[in-house]
Amino acid sequence: MAVEESELQQHYGVGGEKCQQSQRQPRVHRDDAARAQPASGAPRSHPPPSHCKNTHKLHKPIYHHHQTKLTGSEFNQSSSSEQHNRTHATRLSDKILFRAFWIAMVVALSREVCGAIPVLNFAGEIFTMASGGSGLVLTANQQAMMLGLVQVAGAALASSIVEKTGRKKLLISTSLVSGLSMCGLATYFLAKNYGFYAPDWLPIATLCLCIFCDASGLQPVSVVLTSEMFSFKYRGTVMATAMASSSLVDFIQMLFFKPLANAVGIHVAFYFFGFICIISAIYVILKVPETKMRSLEEIHRDLRTKKEKALEDSKDPKQLEA
Repeated sequence: MAVEESELQQHYGVGGEKCQQSQRQPRVHRDDAARAQPASGAPRSHPPPSHCKNTHKLHKPIYHHHQTKLTGSEFNQSSSSEQHNRTHATRLSDKILFRAFWIAMVVALSREVCGAIPVLNFAGEIFTMASGGSGLVLTANQQAMMLGLVQVAGAALASSIVEKTGRKKLLISTSLVSGLSMCGLATYFLAKNYGFYAPDWLPIATLCLCIFCDASGLQPVSVVLTSEMFSFKYRGTVMATAMASSSLVDFIQMLFFKPLANAVGIHVAFYFFGFICIISAIYVILKVPETKMRSLEEIHRDLRTKKEKALEDSKDPKQLEA
């Protein structure tokens, strides 16, 4: 038993601690242990089992998957760059919305200052001044009634031509024709004041042309254009502001048209209306985008300047900041 305990202590170590992943060896018989002793009488030590040799080699290295982590400065730089890009996009969007709002207001006000409102309200007096001693068959009131028929015809035609010609082309053509007709009517009154000859049919023709252009192009296109340049988020506010401003301008025209016409001459008032219509047509050519069959993003892209388009295509933060 002493031999067996000595052998177990040499094999497992003092204290009976086993090596890792070792299995209990079969108990050795006394006679077999005695035969296994060397001639010198020293106890023979058994080699450790194969699974206990070099146990440190069994521990394979653990490979950690290191994730790329940003340092504090890199994270702050990345977040500040993203915040700057969002700030620039918001600022650019605000600029585009302001330009669209300015276009909507200019188109709405030029629609009201084309001369159609004073003509419709003072048509009888205008025709009375124009047909004095001309020998026309129609009276002044009958001529004024013709303007109502022309207005109805223009409004009926607008629903069919606004989708075929496009908003911008129709607005330009009606503004030019309305401006030229107002200038023609002003020239008629100016010629009459200085005693020059002027055809008697000119007032009714020019006024009917002005009212037709207003009903077929200026009135409907301005409303359609305003609704298509804004999303539902801003559309109601912009249209309400434009309509309120238009009503205020109409009130001012009705209040001061007759006093100013009597003071400076009616030809000055019609020249003013014609000048406003021509300037409006030039503004539409240069600034107003086409909105027919186009998305809101495409319309807003046309409202950007060349520099903003180039910076957006390059997407360089330094250039965007500048």
